[in-house]
Amino acid sequence: MLIEHRGKAPSVHESAYVAPTAVLCGDVVVGAGSRVLHGAVLTAEDGQVRVGRDVVIMENAVVKGRAGHPAVIGDFVLVGPHAHVNGAEVRAGAFIATGAALFPGSVIGNGAEIRINGVVQVSTTVEAGSVVPIGWVAVGTPATVRPPDQHRDIWAIQRDLDFPGTVYGVPRGTSMRKIMAGQSEFYGAHLDDVVVGEDLVGEDPVGEDEEHVAGEDEEHVAQEREDEPRDQPSDESEHSLHTDLVDEVGQTERPQHADETGHDSSAEPVGDDQHGDRADAGDHAEPNDRAEPGDHAGSHGHAWDHDRVELDDHVERALTPEPDPAR
Repeated sequence: MLIEHRGKAPSVHESAYVAPTAVLCGDVVVGAGSRVLHGAVLTAEDGQVRVGRDVVIMENAVVKGRAGHPAVIGDFVLVGPHAHVNGAEVRAGAFIATGAALFPGSVIGNGAEIRINGVVQVSTTVEAGSVVPIGWVAVGTPATVRPPDQHRDIWAIQRDLDFPGTVYGVPRGTSMRKIMAGQSEFYGAHLDDVVVGEDLVGEDPVGEDEEHVAGEDEEHVAQEREDEPRDQPSDESEHSLHTDLVDEVGQTERPQHADETGHDSSAEPVGDDQHGDRADAGDHAEPNDRAEPGDHAGSHGHAWDHDRVELDDHVERALTPEPDPAR
């Protein structure tokens, strides 16, 4: 997202890429071939943000430019995820790792490394090619590098660097109530921001011609569907209809053959005429009158044909409207 702030809008080189969830606000310039990834925020408050060529600013990093302390990132620099570059100058080829914090007025020399969670205090210069180890603190010019548990040594140098005056513009000892009232007013300038671009930078959107072709294709498919005959069911649909009717008849008619025990005699082969007619409702055939499992041939060979004829009669009746039971 590109936002105009204090009357100035971001500028992105045509070969650069800005992710759709990244934010560029105010006087921000992104150079050729650079990449600003998802969630990153580049905001020029009352200063400038300048990003050189072939720079990668990774997810959720913050780069902030301030009056008197612009954020300037040279060519070929990596700014890692969750890194914080606030009013600092990062020179060419430097490496700013995940979670590193660079405060206003700091300078990172060519090819220097600020490793994971490293801190560079206000008005501190890290010389070219030097390293701030994981979690360590660089303070002063030239930088003294200390582990975080050596707070007294760090403070002995940091005290004279005037953190409150550099960051908030107030003397040491100012109450947080006064500091935050000033910060609220300062950031209130965003109330007048204007979104000037929400499209992906570097995206190749579908052109009007492609949209037109896509619309024609959809219309053509819809017309073909309308032209298809609807009154001639396919063989598959006829088979499905017949099967449904058979299932329906089987559910509604066959229970009348069940005996008093609930056993459905219609599900088994039935003997032929020489063994007599079927038992009427309530009559029970002797066990030897029933066809045994697997007794489908010989004298009982046409029993299933008898059922099939009867089933076809049921299907025919099902296709014929039934008389009103109330009559």
